[in-house]
Amino acid sequence: MSQESPTPSAGTLVDVRGGRWRVVEVIDHGACRSCRLVGTSASNVGVHRTLVAPFDRLLPTERAARLRSVGRRRWMLGLRALLADDCPADGLRGAAHASIDLLDYQLEPALACARGATRLLLADEVGLGKTIQAGVILADLCAHADSIHALVLCPAGLCLQWQRELRDRFGLAAELADLPCLRRQARASLTGAGPWDRMSIAVASVDFVKQPEVLTGMGEVRWDLLVIDEAHLCAVAPERSAAVNALARRARRVVLMTATPHPGEAGAFDALCRIGRLAGEGLLLMFRRTRADLGRATTRRGYVLRVGLSAAERLMHTLLERYTSRVWAAASASPPRSDARLAMIVLRKRAASGAWPLLVSLSRRRRWLGRPEAAEAAQLSLPLGAGETTESEDDESWQILAAPGLADSGAERRILERLIELTRAAVACDSKCRVLVRFLRRAREPAVVFTEYRDTLIHLAGILSRVARVAVVHGGMDAASRADSVDAFTNGSVDLLLATDAAAHGLNLQSRCRLVIDLELPWNPVRLEQRVGRVDRIGQRQIVHAVHLVARQTGEEQLLNRLALRIRRSREALGGTESPISGLSEIEVAERVFARCDTARELTSVGDGVVASLVGGPMRVAPGGGSRRQDPPDWPTEVNSGVSLRTGSGGAAPLGLLHPGSRTESVEPAVARLDLSMASHEEVTRLERVRQLRRHREDAVMDALVALERSATWCTRLRVRGALPFRRALVAIFRADLVDRRGGLVERHLTAVQCPWPPPLILSQERAAPFEMAETLLSALRAEAERDAYKRLETLRAVWPSRLAPLAARESALAQADNAPLTAYQPGLFDRRMLRLVAREQQARTLRLEETGAQLEALSSRQHLSLAGPPCAMLLALAECTDFGSGRISISATR
Repeated sequence: MSQESPTPSAGTLVDVRGGRWRVVEVIDHGACRSCRLVGTSASNVGVHRTLVAPFDRLLPTERAARLRSVGRRRWMLGLRALLADDCPADGLRGAAHASIDLLDYQLEPALACARGATRLLLADEVGLGKTIQAGVILADLCAHADSIHALVLCPAGLCLQWQRELRDRFGLAAELADLPCLRRQARASLTGAGPWDRMSIAVASVDFVKQPEVLTGMGEVRWDLLVIDEAHLCAVAPERSAAVNALARRARRVVLMTATPHPGEAGAFDALCRIGRLAGEGLLLMFRRTRADLGRATTRRGYVLRVGLSAAERLMHTLLERYTSRVWAAASASPPRSDARLAMIVLRKRAASGAWPLLVSLSRRRRWLGRPEAAEAAQLSLPLGAGETTESEDDESWQILAAPGLADSGAERRILERLIELTRAAVACDSKCRVLVRFLRRAREPAVVFTEYRDTLIHLAGILSRVARVAVVHGGMDAASRADSVDAFTNGSVDLLLATDAAAHGLNLQSRCRLVIDLELPWNPVRLEQRVGRVDRIGQRQIVHAVHLVARQTGEEQLLNRLALRIRRSREALGGTESPISGLSEIEVAERVFARCDTARELTSVGDGVVASLVGGPMRVAPGGGSRRQDPPDWPTEVNSGVSLRTGSGGAAPLGLLHPGSRTESVEPAVARLDLSMASHEEVTRLERVRQLRRHREDAVMDALVALERSATWCTRLRVRGALPFRRALVAIFRADLVDRRGGLVERHLTAVQCPWPPPLILSQERAAPFEMAETLLSALRAEAERDAYKRLETLRAVWPSRLAPLAARESALAQADNAPLTAYQPGLFDRRMLRLVAREQQARTLRLEETGAQLEALSSRQHLSLAGPPCAMLLALAECTDFGSGRISISATR
């Protein structure tokens, strides 16, 4: 009978399958043991494998007992390799190799996760790198485990960007999970595993996974990390909210990302904070910083470009305002008619966008007035995608335009006929388009032009294409077409990017552009910050200019004045800088636009200076409420008669929006905060040192680490200037492995110990065999290193259980959520489909509970830390000290 060889413990070197490996973790399963290994040979360095003993024979590789003499350069290279490989138990391993700038605040969320945080909200100001922060969290999880299941949910237009960022910055291969990908994964599966189980890191659109047939197939997956980008879009939208909550309640860690955590709708922030919250779980941990909080200089200038209208446009706006105000008042009577009021909002907003989009909407309203079935049939005739639903936020709901507004339908039709006639006359003299063309000609630089509606964008593209190369991005385009348009703009193939708010999320345009132009002011004020944030981001090297076109003597000026007045009164009353606009929903803004001003004095008291303060940037207020212009060089201060360029006031962000660093009464009770500024600063210092050690000779450093793992202790002789308390000393570098109860490697602890060189009585023997003499002192040095390792072990034991407790609590809560009643059913006499469905559901629940039990057992084992064995001597040096008083250290080789 063959004798079974014992399985090596964690930290030991083994030879298996023709290579040399280090054991990372050993898990006993009774009849067999699974061993996680990492390669240390030149052919497998950094490769992770999990083998099963005794089916694979792991033969321990004993390090040679005798010392190995090496040159000083080789010895120093080994020291660099050990220091570069060193990482504390709660350090960030993935960030060291990432292609990112190491900024303190960007590491705080990842450090919070390393300390046990399970639900985070990244709510930094636009352009401060929330994607990088989430990527650091994901990279660190991948560095600590052989395999994970992670899912990134984002708007459809950002999927390719997420995939590219994870690949280029962190070296992570993410699958773009769409319908073709799921079909491909299902065909390739040989074990019956679902397509989502086969993907380690998946990036998917929220609108794709919310489809019932897609969401059902994700029910059995337990995610190690779920990242939800632009999470505010999922807070209150019913289908999106249901989908992300269903997935978040099956995730061990949830990271929400949004620059606008409080979008202004009632209960939206509370709904956002509840995403993924399980029974008995604590508050959401929020990280919320502004440029001012981080001490970054404001590099933004805001301008209001007030456009004088032609006579035809003024007539159009006058009649439109009378008609919409009349319908608004009639719809406010009992019973209220919300659809009619929404239709009036659409018409007012379209008028601000231009005469052409208003003409399109008026024609539709005249055609469908009182006939909602005709509007619905027209909209359903549009082609639908087979897979992912497209975003249509840049287009109106056609059924709303069919809602009757006045009791006398004949009179309403006559008003619409007159409005259409005036609008047709105004199309020929669109003042905003004319001013925009002149402004772009004089600016002579790349620009992003935002408009709220697709009709406006297409019309504008036809006009601007005569004077510049144009690319467009809107919600009706698929992800590939959007990416092509953005790439054409960023690589310089086109000069102008015309976009709706479908491009106002997540795009990085700072390398190409510094100028953002809003054709009209959106009634949802948060969108202004999102738009400017496309170019005002980390990496922007120029001053950003945001230009907002506002038509004179129209509802746009009234909108600006009402919001500015509300901001001024709030600041006078509270004495703070928090913007009340952050608490305004779009319907509340509409209430203020359609409502008559209290007095004429209210409007005149605001003045151009306060109006300009809504769009950010520096301003100096002149006597009489005017503002002195601070125009960028070579830009026009007068575009044409009746159009002036005015600067904004000294706010850090346009429109005084909800600042991510501000404190409000509605935010504090729903979230928790954690100050990790000191820890993140120390981690940045450590990571920069690791990068410095690996720089220029990373391959040589990795080769030295592999050689150290395989060979005996390296020794050399050094000359050190002013570095040691003894003139002659023996210096040894020991490494001790701190492991958990299952053998999992928690930390590799380095210790440097020294002792004086032997007394002169035995110096005569030193010339004959100095390193043989050093071997006799290693036992004493090892005892000192072991005491230091136990001291570090006790420090970790004091804090380690508290960091694992939140993970264990959430895992237990996940198990309790799986105890919900199974699907109710009534078996048929000849149909067993329901029986098979319930059987599959029961089997899936059993597998999830077994997985939860294994995770809880692993977390329990991780709380019990110990040393894998005595510290191992990696480097040894016979050092001779000279020039004690110099205070400098220099090392030179001796022969």
